[in-house]
Amino acid sequence: MKNRVRSFWIPALASFGLVSALLLTFTTIAAQSHYLVTVSAGQGLWLLYAGWLVAHMASGAFAALLSRRAGGSRWDRTLSSLFPAFAMLGIWGGVIPLSAIVQRNAYVLKHPFYYAFGIFPWVVVPGIALLTGALPFLRTGEAIEPRRAGGSLID
Repeated sequence: MKNRVRSFWIPALASFGLVSALLLTFTTIAAQSHYLVTVSAGQGLWLLYAGWLVAHMASGAFAALLSRRAGGSRWDRTLSSLFPAFAMLGIWGGVIPLSAIVQRNAYVLKHPFYYAFGIFPWVVVPGIALLTGALPFLRTGEAIEPRRAGGSLID
């Protein structure tokens, strides 16, 4: 397997998959009526969003750790940890406007400011959380040597 796949793509896609699965989990929790009855709706949604951001921090750390263990450079570790934010930016900048135009979504077309402001809680803040989680693994400029197969832990 090529080094780029091990040091960038596998950690980036693992991080993206983890964040996406957790978003699905948190939205499922938020959609359950007994959860919203026990906690006021506004407070409950903020708690779920804060939990999702903590999950972003863990996911950014996980991607940077995987990339570092695969021998990735600091640049690879940074980009692999930020990949979910870049993916969301692509969705926010490409898919949503295209679907609004094709489906003639009146709300998005009449309120472009609200749509533009939505990039902050969906792309910028999660990107900061991802980078915050990855920071401990970005300290050294040199990548660590990947483990050899069959080697002992004492090497």
